[in-house]
Amino acid sequence: MEPLVVYIPGLSDSNSNLIPSIASSSSSIRVFHYTVKDDAKEINDQIQHCVTAIIRKFDELPEGILVSVIAKSFGAVLLDRYLSMRKNLNISKIVILGLPVQFVNLDNFYVPTYIIQGSKDKYSKPADIKKILKSNNQNILVVEKKGLNHSFTNTNGKNYFNEIFSSSYDLLK
Repeated sequence: MEPLVVYIPGLSDSNSNLIPSIASSSSSIRVFHYTVKDDAKEINDQIQHCVTAIIRKFDELPEGILVSVIAKSFGAVLLDRYLSMRKNLNISKIVILGLPVQFVNLDNFYVPTYIIQGSKDKYSKPADIKKILKSNNQNILVVEKKGLNHSFTNTNGKNYFNEIFSSSYDLLK
């Protein structure tokens, strides 16, 4: 049986129409939307508020169901916090799109994980992620997308996010 795919969008993507069309049209993909807390004074308060929403959504999934996760940017930060709190999960694979590595503990990603990172990502360069990984976590593979930024757009303004999302989805099947 194919696992259910959960998509945790990035902060600016969660309440917009930047959700990939495949995620909106497929019954095997669930999008975990979350909202930011307007009165949060610190980033950790904001993260905790959003993580609580993600925990609720994971808890609503049928018991025993196998899940794969695609997380974009801030969605990966939320997934990291979730994984640090809950270890016995039915998550089989993870794809992270645009990882802000300074906000996560890569040791929490204990299942096969692909990090797809633009070479021009302003938050983390693929080489920086690889340097942190070294030999510590054998479950993680970093894939560099040459010439693309954090949103997977090239210098000419062409955006490749939908294509990258679709190929990420194919990795999880």
